[in-house]
Amino acid sequence: MAAAQDNQEKRLYKGVNMWVRQDCYVVYLVAIILVSLCSCSGNHAFIKKKEMAPSSLKQNVAVEKHNIRPRAYEEYLLAYILILNGNYTEAVKYMSAAVACDPESVYLNKKMVQLFRQLRDYKKALRYAKRVLKLAPDDAEAYILAGDVYASMGDEGDAVKQYEKALQIAPRNKHVRFVLATILMHMRKSKEALKYVKDQLRQTPDLVMAYYYLGRIYLNMGKHKKAEKSFLKALSLNKTFKPALFDLETLYQVHHRYKDAVQACVTLLRFYPQDMAIRERLAALYFRLGFMKKAEAQIEEMERRTKPGDPERKILGFLYLKQGQSGKAVKELKQVVLHWPDDDKARYYLASAYEENGDFAKAIEEFNRIKTGSEYYVYSRANIVYILNNQGKYKKAVKVLKDAIKIKPYNADLYLMLSSLYESRKDYKDAIDTVREGFKRIKNNVAMLFHLGVLFDKTGKHDLSIAQMQKILKIDPDNADALNFIGYTYADKGIKLDRAMDMIKRAMELKPENGFITDSMGWVYYKKGRYDKALFYLKQAIELVPDDPAIIEHIGDVYLAKKKFGLALKFYKKALSLNSENKERLNKKIMAINKRIKGKKTTLHP
Repeated sequence: MAAAQDNQEKRLYKGVNMWVRQDCYVVYLVAIILVSLCSCSGNHAFIKKKEMAPSSLKQNVAVEKHNIRPRAYEEYLLAYILILNGNYTEAVKYMSAAVACDPESVYLNKKMVQLFRQLRDYKKALRYAKRVLKLAPDDAEAYILAGDVYASMGDEGDAVKQYEKALQIAPRNKHVRFVLATILMHMRKSKEALKYVKDQLRQTPDLVMAYYYLGRIYLNMGKHKKAEKSFLKALSLNKTFKPALFDLETLYQVHHRYKDAVQACVTLLRFYPQDMAIRERLAALYFRLGFMKKAEAQIEEMERRTKPGDPERKILGFLYLKQGQSGKAVKELKQVVLHWPDDDKARYYLASAYEENGDFAKAIEEFNRIKTGSEYYVYSRANIVYILNNQGKYKKAVKVLKDAIKIKPYNADLYLMLSSLYESRKDYKDAIDTVREGFKRIKNNVAMLFHLGVLFDKTGKHDLSIAQMQKILKIDPDNADALNFIGYTYADKGIKLDRAMDMIKRAMELKPENGFITDSMGWVYYKKGRYDKALFYLKQAIELVPDDPAIIEHIGDVYLAKKKFGLALKFYKKALSLNSENKERLNKKIMAINKRIKGKKTTLHP
């Protein structure tokens, strides 16, 4: 294993044009093997330089201008051994010493970037990344490293700039194109993401991954037919390509094409019979379709292929959890966590099962055991906050999120959760201040900009609200939610109605199955006095979002304008029954209609 890792290092040296002489390399390899053997026997608590940097290393290291200097190489060797043993903090000391001995070494400075990223010290990682860019302004890998750091910091805009520069230097780099597409999708810049993938397809017309990414982007854009076509094209090139089959199955579920989804799962199982996640999805589909025996057969097959405590059994626990059988879920997942205590996914499911069972103390205990470096850490904080807030422990919930932000200061979701928690108590000042605090570390985050716009709207600062949405549209001109927000705001105020209609039309093109955007279109027509057209869109909206009180109230307003008082009353009462936040306003409308029906004159305004 040590030899294999060492060969990887040798290839890296080649990549940056930093060769060491062969005899030196052999001594280096022997040293690593010896230390690895010592590590296996438990004698690696302290590494002495004399033992790990023999004099032959000094004699044999090449010292030309572009090579690592001898002293720097000794320090690098010690750092590398510590990295192999997972001791990154200690490795920084030796790698820093190596850089101090050879400050112009591109390779060593790159290593510092990687080390500090591993330690999540992104400020220091960025400092070294900028140094690498100065030392090697024509090195594509240097820009990729800088992009990686910015991405880790949540600064997607600067990350994109660095990756684009890397692509200018290395235009055939597929990896960079796909990374750019992924980030741009996350930034809701789907058109730009599409451009990079289509550029890749022009270079490699039969690249399976490119068609898969194309499908993902179309899925993100709400163009589901094109997404399906792209996934099927990817599968025509490689019928066993698992991600495309998985996403195709998900797409079928979204459109309630459950039989097609079942077929996709069956195909997956034919190629990947050991994959318990596929069996879980198939069983869930059978449950949904009412094929209980087939669902139970999949569960029995999962039990047959695994034994209690196997990591694959967490999928079975998750299936029980989804089916509301939290007791069975706890039983399965406890065994997995007992045998695999570092499996944070299983632990998260176990905590969720306890939460579902109403055992909140155990749920919080398990959520708190999830490591800060885990992808489930932020999710676990969300669950804890939800439990505490429901228990009336608001201050404790706030503290949980503030502590989490200290650990992960570049995570936008944590700022959004804390802001939303303040918002739930109508503490808009702290809610706004929290988002602004997040912007000090995370630039141009669309979700945070949108949330701040909503908060400004709720506090009556409508101009500031619109300004936030316009900022989003500068970043992402095709952001359907921002387009809809501005359009609806204009319509609600009865201003710029033509502009409002244009923006909402564009939003509908981007998200044709979004009921709230369809409602906005109906509301614009209502404000224009075109009541039949308004009803046409509002009825479509209510089919997409059946129990939304605001849409139902809008339908009542249109019937009121058409002087169909009975129908208006029916919809107002229905909106009121759905626990509308606007009960006082609805009650006034209902009372006004009742008076009108009784023959008393009164002014009726929606």
